[in-house]
Amino acid sequence: MNKKFLSVILFSALMVGTAGTFTSCKDYDDDIENLDKKTSDLNTQLTTLQSALDAAKSDIAAAKSAADAAKEAAATAKAEAIQAAVDKVNEMLKDAPSQEALDALKTQISAIETNLATISGTVDANAAAIAQLKIQMVAVEKYKELIDANAEEIDKINVAITAINRAMEDVATTADVNAIDDKVTAIAAQISSINDGLVTLLTKELRSLVFYPELYVGGIEATEYEAMRYTYKKTSTTTEIEFNDEHSPAVKCVITEPVANWNYVDDKKDVFAPIDTVKYHMNPSSALIDKLADLSFVSRETEYITRANDSKLKFKVENMEQKKDGFISVGYSLDKTVIYDKKYDNAKDGEASIFALSANVKKADKDTTITSDYAMAYISEVTPMAIAYKINDLVDGRVNTAVECSTANNPDELWTSVKDAITHAPTLQVAYDKSIDLKKVLATHYDWDTETKNKGTHKIWPYGAEAKFGLKYDFALIQYKTGNNVTSDSKYVQQDITSGVITPSIVNEKGETLNQQGISSVGKRPLIRVRVLDNQDRVVLVGYIKLQIIKEAGYKITYEFPKEAKFGCDGVKLDLTWAEISYQLLENTATQSKDEFDALYKFTQKNSVGTQFELTEWKAITDPKKIYGKVEEVADPHGTTNTILRWTLSTSDMQRIYQESDSHSKTIYVRYESKQGETANAPIYMPLKATVLKPVGAVKTKIAEYWYENGTTTRLNVAYPKDGGNTLQYVVELDQVWEVVGDANKPQFGPTAGFASYTDAIFAKQAANSAAGGYKYFFAATNDEYELPATGTLAKPGYFLYVDNTKATDIFAEQYDASYDNTLEYALKSDQGVYTNTKLYAGKTRAAKVEIAEIDQATGKITYKQNSTSEFLLNYYGHSNAQLVAQIGVVPYTPCAIAMATQNSVYPAKFLRPIDANPVEDGEFTDAEANGSKLNIADLFHFSDWRDKKFVDFDADPVDYSNAWLFAYYNVKQVKVLIDKITTDMNGHDINNKLLSQVSTKVKFSQLNPSGTDVTGTGVTVSFAAYNKQSFGTKETYDAIKAAMGQIKYENNGNNVGTFKVRIPVEFTYDWGVIQKVWVDCVVKNTIGNN
Repeated sequence: MNKKFLSVILFSALMVGTAGTFTSCKDYDDDIENLDKKTSDLNTQLTTLQSALDAAKSDIAAAKSAADAAKEAAATAKAEAIQAAVDKVNEMLKDAPSQEALDALKTQISAIETNLATISGTVDANAAAIAQLKIQMVAVEKYKELIDANAEEIDKINVAITAINRAMEDVATTADVNAIDDKVTAIAAQISSINDGLVTLLTKELRSLVFYPELYVGGIEATEYEAMRYTYKKTSTTTEIEFNDEHSPAVKCVITEPVANWNYVDDKKDVFAPIDTVKYHMNPSSALIDKLADLSFVSRETEYITRANDSKLKFKVENMEQKKDGFISVGYSLDKTVIYDKKYDNAKDGEASIFALSANVKKADKDTTITSDYAMAYISEVTPMAIAYKINDLVDGRVNTAVECSTANNPDELWTSVKDAITHAPTLQVAYDKSIDLKKVLATHYDWDTETKNKGTHKIWPYGAEAKFGLKYDFALIQYKTGNNVTSDSKYVQQDITSGVITPSIVNEKGETLNQQGISSVGKRPLIRVRVLDNQDRVVLVGYIKLQIIKEAGYKITYEFPKEAKFGCDGVKLDLTWAEISYQLLENTATQSKDEFDALYKFTQKNSVGTQFELTEWKAITDPKKIYGKVEEVADPHGTTNTILRWTLSTSDMQRIYQESDSHSKTIYVRYESKQGETANAPIYMPLKATVLKPVGAVKTKIAEYWYENGTTTRLNVAYPKDGGNTLQYVVELDQVWEVVGDANKPQFGPTAGFASYTDAIFAKQAANSAAGGYKYFFAATNDEYELPATGTLAKPGYFLYVDNTKATDIFAEQYDASYDNTLEYALKSDQGVYTNTKLYAGKTRAAKVEIAEIDQATGKITYKQNSTSEFLLNYYGHSNAQLVAQIGVVPYTPCAIAMATQNSVYPAKFLRPIDANPVEDGEFTDAEANGSKLNIADLFHFSDWRDKKFVDFDADPVDYSNAWLFAYYNVKQVKVLIDKITTDMNGHDINNKLLSQVSTKVKFSQLNPSGTDVTGTGVTVSFAAYNKQSFGTKETYDAIKAAMGQIKYENNGNNVGTFKVRIPVEFTYDWGVIQKVWVDCVVKNTIGNN
C-alpha cells in the first residue's frame, strides 16, 4: 500500500521536473538545473501536472483508506489473538500444569510472538515509507521555490504543490505511528505478564519432595531421632558436713552452705523429645513454600507389606529452612510419652514407624497437596552422664569418646559430691589477677544407645550442644570454712558466678568480698557447684570443682625434646643431654642460672620417678592409664654440671606409643614445680616426645628354578626314584627353595639396619621357639575354610582345608590377622596363635576334619600324612593341574618372640600326585569276534610320574622302556575295571552320564586276569617288587607288567549292532592310594560283516 502511494507522488514530481526516470535526490538536483532552461514549457506541462495531481488525490484517498483499514484489521486481529492466548493461559492456570498443558501454552506464546513480529514488521515498513515521503516533500519544496521565482508562470504549480501538501497531511503521520507503537507496547506488556506467570509456574511452584536419607535400616531409608532419657535429682538431708582435705596433715573443712544446695540423690525418670531435622530435595530446586503452616507430616506404624496403622509418634513440624541448593530442612518433634513408654517400632519384628512430609501448594484457585516418599524414623536415646572438663581433640564437635570416664577418679569428670571435691586436690587453677570462664572449659558426657555408628558411652557435648535437649548450665558457690581459724575460702572470688566466670577477689576486715583483686587471695580454694538443669529447672547432673587461686597465671613450657626410640626387646633409654637442659630449660624458659633454678624449683616426682602429665590449654592432669615408661633425674655430684633427665621405655611402652597414633609418637610432660609451694612460681613443663621406629624386611633369596607360576608357587613331591626305594615317606624340606646362606639353604629377611633385636644373625637359626630368636614355617590363616576347587571336567571334591588358629596374638593379648600391616602395627607374638599352626586339616566340615599335613618347625620339613582323606585329595587332581594347595608362612622373630613385619612371607605350595594314568584314545573292540573282543588294560593307559617321566615312551623311536621299572618303584598293586560305571553314547545318549546298563542288557564287558579268569568286581592284584631297580627298565619287564594287569573283554549276546562308544573307568591302586577319575573312551565297531 505505501509503495503504491509513494509511486504516485514520485510520478507527479517526475512530471514536473523531467520526462526521465526519477530515483533519488540527486535526480531532483539535475532537474532543477534543467528548469531554468525550460521555463517556457511550464504552461504546457501545467496542464499535464494538473491531471496527474487529480489522479494523485484520488490515489491518496484510496491509499489512506486502505492503510487505515489495514491498521485497524491488523490491530484487531492481533489483539483478539493475544486475548485468546491470555484466556487460554488463565484456563490452564486453573489446574495443575501438566506437561501437555505447558507444551500447548508454549505453542500459543510462540504464535503470539510470530504475529507480533509481523506487526512490528508492518510498523517498521510504514515508518520507512513515511520517512521516505518526507524526503520527497523536501524535494518538491525545492521545486516550489524555483517556480515561485518565475512568478505568475508557475502560480498554478504552487496551487498544485499546496494540494499535494494537503494530500500528504492526510497520510499516516507520526501520531499514527505512535498510536500503533502504543498498541504494540500494550501487547508486549500482556505477553510479559504471561511469561512472568509461566516462569513462576515453572521455577517456583513445588512439584515434588524427595526424602534425603542419612542412614538405612534394614535397607529402608531412615533418619535417626535422638530422644533424651534421663533421671533428674532432688535434694536430700545429711549430717555429714565435715571433711578433711588432701593435705598431710589434713586440714579440716566444714561446709556452711545449706545442705539443700549441695546434697542430691536421684529422683524420677523422664524423657525429652527435642526438635530434630530432616532434609528433602525440592523439585524444582528453586521452589518456594510460602509459610510453615503449609507443611505437615503424614506418619504410620507399618508392618512390611501387610498392614499399616496410624502412627503413635505424632510427628509435628516445628520449623523450616529453605536452602538455595534446592534442599528444605524441616525441624520436627515427636510425642515424648510414646518414647517414654518405648511404644515405637525400630524395624524390629518387621515393624517400623514411617513418615512423609506433606506440603500444601496453591495452584490458581485450587489447593494441591504434595507428599514426599515415606521414610523410617529410627529412635535412639541419649542419656547425660557427667559434667566434665573439655578436651582438645573433639571430632566434629560431639562424637569422640571421652577418656577413661568409666573409671573411678578419672581425670576428666567433675567430682559428683562435695566430699570428693574437698578430699582431693584442686582440679582447676586461676591466677589471682585473672579470671576463668567455666563455659570454655566444661563439657557434658553422655551415652548414646543406638545401633548406628553413633553408639558409644561417655561421648561429648561441648558447651552449648546440650541446649538441643533443653538443658542448661547453672553455676554457684558452696561456702565452707577451713582450718582452726575457719577461713572462708569461697569468699575469695566474686560471689555472683551465674555467668560461669570466676574472678578472684580479696576480702575486707569484715570478711566481705570486695570488687578488687589482690595477692591475699593466692592459695585459697573456692568450692564451685556446677549443675545441668532440664527445661523445667530440675537438676539432671551436678559436679563440684575445687579451684585453686595461684600467684602466677598458667604455666611455663619449654621447647619440645624429640627423641627416637628403636623398637626392640631390651627397651630404650632416652637421655636429655646437659646441653639440651642448659639451653631449653635454663636459658630459654626459666631464664635462670643453674644455682638459681635449683634453689627455686624441684622435679615433680614420687619415689624418684617423675610424674607424667597430659597438658591442655588450661590445665594439666595425671592419668594413671597414660603413663609411658619412667622419667628420672640423673644428677651429677659435681656442682657445676647440669642434672639431666632419662626417659626409660620398655618394649610394651614403645608398642603402646607406636599403635596409639598414626605418627607412632607420644608426647608426655614432666614438671619442675616451685619449692615454695604450688601457689608461688608457675610450674615449668617439659614436653618429651618419643617417636618409635620399627624395622621391616622381605623374604629372600629364591632359587628361581624351584618356583613356578611367575615365581610365586612351589611344588611338593615324593622322593625321586631310587633302586629299591619307595614313596611312603612324603617329606619335603621347605628350606630347599632358598639360596645357600653360610652352609645351608635358608630364607633371608633383610631387616632394617640399626635394630639390635632384628638382625640377620638373629634370624639365621630355624627353631620353633628360641630365646635367641630365629625363623620358622607355619600354615597360614588363609588356609582356613579354603574350598578345594573344580577344574576342567572335575567337579569340586567337596572338601575344605582348616588350621588350628586364624589370628595372631599381641603382647597385650589382643588378636589380629597376621597381615604385613598388622605385624608392623602391633607386636605379634611368634609363639602364639597362627604362628604355631603346624597342622593342616581337610574335611567336608570342620567337625569332620582330618590331619593331612604337618610342619616340623624345628627342621622346616613338611610331611604329607597318609590316610583315606589325604590319599583321596592327593589323587583327585593330576600333577600338572594340582589344586591341593597349602599356604605356607615363614616368620622371623626376635629373642622376645615378636614377629617382624615381612613382605612375601606367605606363599602357596602344591602337593603333587606321584603318578598319572593317561588314557589312550584309540582302544577299539569289535562286535561278534570269536570268544569276545579283548584289549590289554596296560595298552589303554600311558603312565607318567610327577616329573613327567613316562613309564614307557611310546612316542620314541624305538619305543623307550627304560622307565618301566617305575611301576615297581611306585608300587602299582591293583587294577580294577569299574564295569558297573561304564557309560555309552549308544542310541544317542550322552556318554558323560548314561550308564551302559541302562541302555542294553545284552552288551557285556568283563575284566579278565592274566589266566583269562573273570575277576569283574574284584580286580587284579599285582606285585612288581621284583622289578624295583633301574636295570629292569626293559621291554621284557613291561611285557610282564602288561600281562599281569589283565584284559577287558567285550561281548554281545543280542542282535547285530552298529558302531558306538563306551567310557570305561579304571582304578589303579599304588602306595598313595587310588588314582581318582581315570577312564578311557573306546570304540565298539559294528558287527563283523554287517557294515
